[in-house]
Amino acid sequence: SFKVTYTIDSAIEWYTANAFVYQLVNKALRTEDIELLYLFRSYIIDLRSQLEQEHKQISSTEVFIVVRGQTMSTEEFEKLKQSCGVLISTNGFFSTSRDPKVALSFIVGSYNTDKKRLISFEITVDPQLKLVIFADTETYSRMKDETNVLFSVGAVFIITQIHYDSLMNMNLWKIQMKATDDDWKQVDEYLITIGKQIKEEYSSTILFDVPSFYHQLEDVYYAKNDFDTALDYYILGYNLRCQYLSSNHYQIAVSLNNLGIVYEDKQNYDQALEYCKQALAIYEKTI
Repeated sequence: SFKVTYTIDSAIEWYTANAFVYQLVNKALRTEDIELLYLFRSYIIDLRSQLEQEHKQISSTEVFIVVRGQTMSTEEFEKLKQSCGVLISTNGFFSTSRDPKVALSFIVGSYNTDKKRLISFEITVDPQLKLVIFADTETYSRMKDETNVLFSVGAVFIITQIHYDSLMNMNLWKIQMKATDDDWKQVDEYLITIGKQIKEEYSSTILFDVPSFYHQLEDVYYAKNDFDTALDYYILGYNLRCQYLSSNHYQIAVSLNNLGIVYEDKQNYDQALEYCKQALAIYEKTI
């Protein structure tokens, strides 16, 4: 059905209506699976472009709040608890709702355990932001009462507060955040700060870490077939991971494999083969 009926102006509709598309696209972005990224490259560009077009049509200047309910591993949450005032970014498109009941309905029936926590992200959004791309998707959604707001890849937020809340008797943790454009003004200072933090403990979670930032840029340029620019960022991300991860870490293998695929696309087959062999050697030791 997707192959037959998809058009450029239906990207948002497919994302909000089809779990298959939603799950695969976010898996590709989250895991940096370059083969999936290549498969969905045109769709990802279409979805980003349509969100940008919708964002430009926003006329309201009134600040509003959206909510997202989800579960999170206890380990990831404990790291997040220490991160008030820190910039964070998701690795994929980020779905929220203006209606808290709709947002939290996705975790109804779930419970806090030793291994997972129930989370409510409460995000304050200024419609006049220019760099954080988001749009209301209600007009495209088949579920008209969900009042969804979808953020594009690369949206950045500042955590302002984290506290326990018995909202709707769900006993969850509320993470309050603010969407911001300020990160681009502060990026040099932030990279220095996060670089110091990475030396103490490298994290590949939802937190905005430098290698993941580079890989998000890589993914975009690769999807646009700009292999030279993508390669530059792949190398930056790979070199940084090499500084703070063990030589047999799986993310080193991911970077090596991605480098190999880009070199293959550039028809540098010897270099591609070398990187793929290195990635395979790590996979064989870790899987």
